[in-house]
Amino acid sequence: MSVNPATAPLLSADGMPLKKSLGRALRRQKIRALMLIAPLLLFVFVAFIMPIVSMLFRSVENDIVADTLPQTVLELQSWDAELGELPPELVYAALASDIKIAAEARKHTKVGLRLNYEQSGVASLFKKTARKAKKWDDDADAPFKEKLIEVHKSWGEIEIWQTLKVHSSNYTSGYFLNAIDMRKTVSGPEFQPEEKQVLILLFKRTLVMSLIIMGTCILLGYPVAWLLANLPAR
Repeated sequence: MSVNPATAPLLSADGMPLKKSLGRALRRQKIRALMLIAPLLLFVFVAFIMPIVSMLFRSVENDIVADTLPQTVLELQSWDAELGELPPELVYAALASDIKIAAEARKHTKVGLRLNYEQSGVASLFKKTARKAKKWDDDADAPFKEKLIEVHKSWGEIEIWQTLKVHSSNYTSGYFLNAIDMRKTVSGPEFQPEEKQVLILLFKRTLVMSLIIMGTCILLGYPVAWLLANLPAR
């Protein structure tokens, strides 16, 4: 039986159908091109994408409080920060134990610095308390509520406990709120006190200066560029 030349598939030099041969050749070209740009893609991923992802993760990461004061964070979960009353003795005892352990591991300064972003004076509060807590015994020196207030009067103020509870979660939006002159509170996001609202003002001033500079450049540069573009050829 003879094959009609008009309907017979076209073959390459090696006898393979031309369509299949072209497909294989295109795949090889794509793989070769991908291998050529692979080092560049790897560089972009390592030098740009990974740092951006890491920075975004750090902008919401907040596990230092829960890791350093685990017993305190656990006890604070059952305390209602909006009642206006100080936490019970269990919370104070948990804090005394956590600070003692953190001071021995030299971690108390880190959590103090973290919370100092939210409330001024917390860093020095933790340092002073840690120096005293190193000498305490969890059983012999109880109860700790009065002891902690004697060490520093801030432990008798509800604001420090509200700050501890609000910022005890592993993830937080506090950094983003701070960037727009807001803060996390027990009742939700609120604007910072008026004397601390400086970031939005700086953003506005930067925007105005940028617009002024851009407008000045256009006013000065466009006429010169037009004249240069329309000079007669010599």
